[in-house]
Amino acid sequence: MGSRRVNLLRCGVAALLLTCVAASAQAEAVRIINNSSWQIHYLFLSFANAADWGPDQLGNDVLGYGDWIDLYDVPCGYYDLRLIDEDGDECIVYKRYICDETISISSNELLSCQATAAMAAHPTPLVGSASSWP
Repeated sequence: MGSRRVNLLRCGVAALLLTCVAASAQAEAVRIINNSSWQIHYLFLSFANAADWGPDQLGNDVLGYGDWIDLYDVPCGYYDLRLIDEDGDECIVYKRYICDETISISSNELLSCQATAAMAAHPTPLVGSASSWP
């Protein structure tokens, strides 16, 4: 996709996390910009604590560096979001308050989020055993 801009209209969806850059001019609209070094292949949203993720907001599109997606008619509230990049790395952000804004996703934010998710999925085992403790 290169520098092609992804501008998709989605109704009744929420938006994403990370750095709030500026307020959007349209009521209840969210722009998500990929300023990371990785392509984002999947973007799932749900109301915070919902049992299921919403549909993939990107469909067949991919967010490359500098690409964005506009989501319209997004009511203000708390959302969970799930991003999956070109390597299959997953970033999940819980309970992000979203309200009429632009959100920028940076490389550092994706790496930090992915590291946190990896640690939660694979906690570091204790060395030794309980019987060897003093």
